[in-house]
Amino acid sequence: YNFGQPSPNPNAAIINLGTLQASAGGSIVLSAPSVRNEGVIEATLGTVVVGGAKTFAVDFYGDKLLSYAVTGPIDQASTAPDGSPAGVVNTGTLNADGGRVLVTSRAAANIVDNLINNTGFVQANSVSIVNGTVVFDAGDGGVSIGGNVSAVGRNDGDTGGTIKALGRTV
Repeated sequence: YNFGQPSPNPNAAIINLGTLQASAGGSIVLSAPSVRNEGVIEATLGTVVVGGAKTFAVDFYGDKLLSYAVTGPIDQASTAPDGSPAGVVNTGTLNADGGRVLVTSRAAANIVDNLINNTGFVQANSVSIVNGTVVFDAGDGGVSIGGNVSAVGRNDGDTGGTIKALGRTV
């Protein structure tokens, strides 16, 4: 699925204040030039993607894996109606136990300093020996991670998952 036509509104935004929950193994993708999560987004054994992008593509492989790619970076320092900067802000909860949480954003040079700002709770703990993964990926942009990030294994045989923070500045 290619979402290659950007919104004509330079301040286009997604703001989640509620609860979004996918069925087990399902996926939730929120993508816009400005994405703010203050609520709960949950996809146990699935994928949660929060992406800051002008245009993007999503690919479902048929094996419950999801690929998300920014095809057009943010090219304006726009702000959402609530004053949020371009990129991704998470002050809520992102949860994909036994799955993957991907928080990613791309912008043209010198548009936004920190493309990803997390002060919320991000979790992809292991479930039944299936390890979770949390990825914060800002490419050449900055990542600011506060709050709590977890990819632990709590049961016998669980090894815990992986947490990655990628960007020019972290």
